[in-house]
Amino acid sequence: MKLWTNMFGYSEIALRMPSVLFSLGTGWVVYLIGGVWSAVFFLFNPLIVYYSQEARMYMIVTFFLTVALYYFLKNRNQIIFGLFISLALLTFYGSIFLIVSFLLFSLYKKNYKFFLLNTFYLILTTLIISPLLYQQLINSKVALSQVTNWSIVLGKANLKNLLLIPIKFSIGRISFYPKWLYWGIAGTWTAFILFIIRKTVLLIRTVLIKTVFYLLIFPLILGFLVSFFTPMLQHFRFIYLIPILAIILASGKKTS
Repeated sequence: MKLWTNMFGYSEIALRMPSVLFSLGTGWVVYLIGGVWSAVFFLFNPLIVYYSQEARMYMIVTFFLTVALYYFLKNRNQIIFGLFISLALLTFYGSIFLIVSFLLFSLYKKNYKFFLLNTFYLILTTLIISPLLYQQLINSKVALSQVTNWSIVLGKANLKNLLLIPIKFSIGRISFYPKWLYWGIAGTWTAFILFIIRKTVLLIRTVLIKTVFYLLIFPLILGFLVSFFTPMLQHFRFIYLIPILAIILASGKKTS
């Protein structure tokens, strides 16, 4: 961002533009993976529309991880895959959950060369950012001990925060009163989305669908478990999974 702001300044448009560009770039990569409808479901996802206008790193890391996903699924250049998972981790430490999921899947498939090479990239990148990670961990512990309910803000591991992830993935950041009406509408729409996912996974038993379904679910499991120790179970920290969700939904459309 330093280079960007030096070139284009600190206006609102200049600060928001990287997120816009990276979201469009992610849409293109999603199209390459899953076709037109995948890109449509991604680009018009309410949460993506919101965060593609924010001057934050979430769309940047989503782009990096989606490019990594492309090379992972296409079984192409491992060096480029390693480069993009490293860029993702340097951009946002929460990307570790999808990165670890990539590596564990390759280990399950007995692709030991891929696993070892990219584990090396992961360790090297972690060492580079370890001073920053350590300082952030210390700051987080201090805040947790001194600020009331700070763990709620960060996203502690509980059922509510876990359920909010698919809900926010489905309807975005919309919230309104009365809450019973919100939960009724949001829950119904989310249940429909989950039904489409379940139907797709059961009817389309391809390697692609099985792989992306695993890559959608397993990072959430890892994030939930880690949040018992370091609270971070918030929907926006997993926004990089929405391209995967879009690919599954587009595949489900073909069965309807």
